[in-house]
Amino acid sequence: MKPENAKILLIDDNPKNLQVAMNILNREGYNLIYAQDGKTEIIRGLSL
Repeated sequence: MKPENAKILLIDDNPKNLQVAMNILNREGYNLIYAQDGKTEIIRGLSL
């Protein structure tokens, strides 16, 4: 699968960790959905 065809739900309550992961994955061309609130985002992710 090509990165641009993949969608990644990235959740971390630590803003620095989230930013590092986002930078790496964006650079590789992945489509990201991200948040710091896991419970809400897992529910949202299931509806994608």
